[in-house]
Amino acid sequence: MVPVELKRLRVTRAALRRSFTISSKAVEEDMTNDTGASKVKESFAKFEDKALRLFEMDSSFFEQALLTIPESEADQNEFEREFEQTESYRDIYNAVKVKKDEYLQSSDDGNSSVSHACSTGQ
Repeated sequence: MVPVELKRLRVTRAALRRSFTISSKAVEEDMTNDTGASKVKESFAKFEDKALRLFEMDSSFFEQALLTIPESEADQNEFEREFEQTESYRDIYNAVKVKKDEYLQSSDDGNSSVSHACSTGQ
């Protein structure tokens, strides 16, 4: 039987994961639709906040799970599945962060060349 605290953490974490996924897609859409650096920064800040809260929740979940899960092989397999899922969310976060950084870098490069062309009359 799963302890009540662990169930509560799972429910809360599931909600954070849904919010994280929606938010990551919003950042991707902003970059795809080229909404501009300011909008991408804003949507990424919201995404990053959700990611940090999710990662904190994951830590709480694993701390509680280690205290309450028996040592059976089935429980160990469940723990490994949970860990792999957690890692996949960190991978998504890192991938979106890299894309955002590249987008902003190319946006800065584009703005620099435009301002340079304007200032030199080219």
